[in-house]
Amino acid sequence: MTPDGRLVVKLPGDRPRVHIRFREELHDLVPVPHRVHISTLAMGVCIVWHAAWLPTHPLPLRTLRPDEGMAAMLEGVEALVDGSAIAPLGSEGV
Repeated sequence: MTPDGRLVVKLPGDRPRVHIRFREELHDLVPVPHRVHISTLAMGVCIVWHAAWLPTHPLPLRTLRPDEGMAAMLEGVEALVDGSAIAPLGSEGV
């Protein structure tokens, strides 16, 4: 993988802490590694984690306006990784 012929990669032993907050309830999720990218250019590793959540109550139904992204469908749901809120997918352009 490298001109030297050898590259040693050590993956982190800790998982990120992932939670969903919905209706004032905090739900713990168990993240699993989804993809591991090893870069010989940057000499580093990037891990994409995946976690899934099945709501205990139906999510609010709403019709999207043309100027809204898909993230609006998740109104009232807050995703937290290591204690920090993250923006849902589709909200980048909002």
